[in-house]
Amino acid sequence: MRLNLNNKTQENIIASLEEVSPGTSQLDLSWNDLRTKSGAELVAIMQALPQGLQSLDLCGNNLGTKSGAELVAIMQALPQGLQSLDLGKNNLGTKSGAELVAIMQALPQGLQSLSLRGNNLGTKSGVELLAIMQALPKGLQSLDLCGNNLGTKSGAELVAIMQALSQGLRSLDLYGNNLGTKSCVELVAIMQALPQGLQSLNLSGNNLGTKSGAELVAIMQALPQGLQSLDLGWNDLRTKSGAELVAIMQALPQDLQSLDLSWNDLGTKSGAELVAIMQALPQGLQSLDLYEIKLDAKSDDELIAILEVFRSRPTELKLNDSIMVRPAVKQVYDDIIGRNSHNVRQRKSTLFGRLFQPAMEAYSQEPPLHEALSESSTSDSPVCMLR
Repeated sequence: MRLNLNNKTQENIIASLEEVSPGTSQLDLSWNDLRTKSGAELVAIMQALPQGLQSLDLCGNNLGTKSGAELVAIMQALPQGLQSLDLGKNNLGTKSGAELVAIMQALPQGLQSLSLRGNNLGTKSGVELLAIMQALPKGLQSLDLCGNNLGTKSGAELVAIMQALSQGLRSLDLYGNNLGTKSCVELVAIMQALPQGLQSLNLSGNNLGTKSGAELVAIMQALPQGLQSLDLGWNDLRTKSGAELVAIMQALPQDLQSLDLSWNDLGTKSGAELVAIMQALPQGLQSLDLYEIKLDAKSDDELIAILEVFRSRPTELKLNDSIMVRPAVKQVYDDIIGRNSHNVRQRKSTLFGRLFQPAMEAYSQEPPLHEALSESSTSDSPVCMLR
């Protein structure tokens, strides 16, 4: 449920919240300019939330303008049964490391899903970030750290930060952190330090294409082997040769069910190379995103050959609409993939939701990456998904 609270007084906001059904499980208060309220007013607003609330979105409210003590009080005022919380784009990086530790410790301890995306946490030292991660609720299963410029930390610091994450973590978003600035050895160590029970990982927008083919193979081999969902979009993988891309795909965790390769311009490879790359994918793959990889220049025969790779696999396949209007290609797509399967929601978006529902339902409303590009650390690379 979305509430527009812009330009409303504290009294009007609380009155609006009192009209919300006590049984409401999800509430979206994002982009309501709540920074204009005092700390005490925000505490009162949080206390007025339905006590049965399970999912709350506070993204984009610039709460970082509040003092550390005020933010602690605000977090303590949240419904204690809250399971999913979005604190993205709130300029929390302006707080000191010690303040952020106290803020994280004040979160509802039953929280299972937390978004801290786009808070510029990379301004904190490695030691501070380590303490912040250690202060997160112990039962956390999903964590979004996208767009925090973590690539400014050293390899050793990033290893320590990943090791500090809860071993129960199942979903981690590291999109847009410029991790490609780290060496291969550092990236391998970082991947090895991830929670080994991790099932969903977003590494998109990290300039990984700057690594050599052999280095990318080593990095993929270092991923948690139980990983089921992986996003490698926006990594400029077109710079790798066809043979290198085959080796990279072969190095992916073999239990992988969902893979996003969108926005990598793989269409620069020949039709035969693309067939070989698709054949090298894990055999159990159920969902593949090939949106905006420049396949339009391929002939119908080349595209059909790529589709034929998936004839014996129950695969969701995302392609550009411009390809799907080509009659011969669409006919084969409908035959192999399914008439109603074009651009269905990718399994990477729903995998974790099947493990934990309904707390993740609020995040399932996020727009696809290509529809929600916002600020960027470079001129052509997105940093964070926003509504």
